[in-house]
Amino acid sequence: MQNKNLIWLLAFLLALRFVVVPWLEWQDEQFVRLQTLAKRLDRSEALLTAKEQVISQAAQADSVADELMQGLAVVPAAAEYKISFQQQLQQELESAQVQLLLFEWNSDRSLSVFDLQRGRINLRLKGTYPNLLKVHAQLEQGFPGIQIRELRAGWSEALRASSEIELQLVVDLDYRVAP
Repeated sequence: MQNKNLIWLLAFLLALRFVVVPWLEWQDEQFVRLQTLAKRLDRSEALLTAKEQVISQAAQADSVADELMQGLAVVPAAAEYKISFQQQLQQELESAQVQLLLFEWNSDRSLSVFDLQRGRINLRLKGTYPNLLKVHAQLEQGFPGIQIRELRAGWSEALRASSEIELQLVVDLDYRVAP
């Protein structure tokens, strides 16, 4: 009888080990899988509820980018634009009674994100304080694609409205080449 009880106990323990334990492990795996799927579902539902907001923000970003791009020069060829930009700048400076001492187009690189070209230009200008201020404002208003990266000013006497000042500028100029 004692052997029979031991056999039943052994059969019970074997059933626990090879049937119940794997079944409990499978349930745990299914529970973890279900939790993961529930989290994914929650994220998907959150994205779906935010979809309209994301689409409207993307549309706003596109319209702002389009507005910013409208101010940039669209040119048929980069080489021609470099020459015409220098001529336009020369005219602006002459009308403001500012002398262009140096115009040096250092580099050109493509900004593929917005299909733009960016030229880096060294400028050295000479003029009176009020005229240089006027030119600085005209540059930023007349050429929306211009960004002044460095500006150094030098003068030899006490600073007055009639003082001759020499400005050294490093500017970036963004423009688009038409396809």
